[in-house]
Amino acid sequence: MLTQKIKTAAIVILLPCFTGFATNSFAQANATNNAQTSAKVMVAGISGNSATVDQILANPTLTSSLPDSRVSSFSITLIPKDRFLIGPYKTQGDRITQKALDSLHSVAGKPVNIVFEDIKIIKNGKEIAGQTIFMKCKQ
Repeated sequence: MLTQKIKTAAIVILLPCFTGFATNSFAQANATNNAQTSAKVMVAGISGNSATVDQILANPTLTSSLPDSRVSSFSITLIPKDRFLIGPYKTQGDRITQKALDSLHSVAGKPVNIVFEDIKIIKNGKEIAGQTIFMKCKQ
């Protein structure tokens, strides 16, 4: 009788551990699959994460690293050092909206971080997630 109670207690204690392990394993496998299906995106033709606001204003587009693909939508948020967040501005297509460009003009010459997220890419009629971009813009 006591042995049965110990076995039952062990199952009750260990079951959440096994469930957590299975959940984490699934999450890791899912993250690996998502990484394989996401694509790198460039802002203003710049492959790195550092640019000037003027470079982005000169070429305000996002491009995918995948051949025969195009950026179909994204969101942009500006994070200036001296103000609150500006945005997010949701965009359809591969070009930064005029409202977001006006906000970029307002922070030109100042250090600002820019986040491009919720990037969607179309390739062969299928939608693929693009990798989020965090850009540091110098003066």
